[in-house]
Amino acid sequence: MTPQRVMQLANLLDLKKAEEECTTYVPIAMVMQTFSGGRDLAEGLGQIQIMDYNDKRPLRSSLCVSIVTGIPSRGYFAMARQIGYSIGPTAADEFTFWLDQMKQLRAQLSPAAVKTGQKLGILP
Repeated sequence: MTPQRVMQLANLLDLKKAEEECTTYVPIAMVMQTFSGGRDLAEGLGQIQIMDYNDKRPLRSSLCVSIVTGIPSRGYFAMARQIGYSIGPTAADEFTFWLDQMKQLRAQLSPAAVKTGQKLGILP
């Protein structure tokens, strides 16, 4: 993904951050004119994770989630580990890490995310 497209994606995530809500991959992919499950979008989100990590900011890519689970895909957690975050190996560990990022972003959880958190025994 070109630097200009990464900035476009970052701007979209900044809008969601300002609205204190998350979005799913499909609407972001439609605006970006890319495939929602594609490498291009994943690459852009990963580049934003690296920028946020280097700038010591919460990960804005946390706002882009699966419509089914309400949390980011496996690639989000793999990149977070790769750039230096210590995240345990379980789904509960990943959810807890993501939940902390969402709290720092002051973003609301989707009903799907709440359901996932309840299944994992993390949310009431």
